[in-house]
Amino acid sequence: MSMARRTNQCLFNAKQALNESEGLSDSVVQRRLEEAALFHIYTAINSYMVEVCRHYALPPFASIESLFDQVQLPAELSELAVLSQDSASWLSACLKLYRKVLMEGLGDNRPADSLITSQSDFNALFRNWLIELEKLINRQRELYLEC
Repeated sequence: MSMARRTNQCLFNAKQALNESEGLSDSVVQRRLEEAALFHIYTAINSYMVEVCRHYALPPFASIESLFDQVQLPAELSELAVLSQDSASWLSACLKLYRKVLMEGLGDNRPADSLITSQSDFNALFRNWLIELEKLINRQRELYLEC
C-alpha cells in the first residue's frame, strides 16, 4: 500500500469514527469512538510525515519530535514543525491531547484540560482538526507532486 493511500485510509477511519459517534445516547460508546477518531487523526499526521519523508528520501524518524528537531527539513515538514510549536494551532492542540489520552483517556465524560465544554464538543473539535489536516495535506501534495 502506498503511503498516500495509507494516509487517506487513516483520514477515512477518523471520519467514520466521528460519524458513528454523533448523536449517540451511550456516552461510553461515544467516548470510545471519539478516542478512536483522535487516534486515527494522529496516525494520519504520522503517516503523512512518513509519506513526505519517503518522497524526499529522508531517513525514517523515531518520533514526530525527533523529526522536527532535524536541521534541514523540506517545506512541508517545516510548516508542520512550525504548527506544532504554535500553542494556538490545531496541530499543537491535537498532539498535546493525543499524548494526554494515551495516559488518561478522554475521561469519564469530563472535558480534557478545559479545552472543551461538553462531550459533543470532542466531535466538533476533532472534526475541525480533521478538516485542517485534510486541507494541509491536499495543498502540500499538490506542491510536492509537481516537483
